[in-house]
Amino acid sequence: PDASEAGKYRTGNTGYSNDWVAHKAAMHQNTRMVGQSDTLRRQVSDALNQSIRRLESQNITLRQKAAANPNPAQRDLINLEISRNNALIATREKQLVETYDGSGTNARAVGRNEAVDINKLLVDMDKDLRADFNTLFQRYSEYLPALADLNTTRAATVSHPQTQGQ
Repeated sequence: PDASEAGKYRTGNTGYSNDWVAHKAAMHQNTRMVGQSDTLRRQVSDALNQSIRRLESQNITLRQKAAANPNPAQRDLINLEISRNNALIATREKQLVETYDGSGTNARAVGRNEAVDINKLLVDMDKDLRADFNTLFQRYSEYLPALADLNTTRAATVSHPQTQGQ
């Protein structure tokens, strides 16, 4: 390894005359994260390219319809749709560039202790959200029978109006 990468590795004696070099766990984690990021970046890129191709295909069809349409008002509507598609294509191309240059991210490196604290916070938030959803669903399941009873009472009241003045 290069001297600048020496911190990424640890050495140990194999019992032979040569030492062996092994990656640290942090280096393995970094490799996994880079691999996942690359996979996600590739998937986003593919989806954006597919969207651009679809919009360009729609523009070709719309241009053919506009050329064949004798009504100027309808041609104007079709041309408006083409301009919307062009704006979407420009947006998708900008997003495609941002996917690879990373300028849209507001990320910063965090230390190990801070990362552990963030993970604990996320676990706590997950537990709180799960408890809130369970409470919400429980109350909703209690609400439905009460609403059905109320509607039954309303229906009975409408079908049997009491006479006033007796």
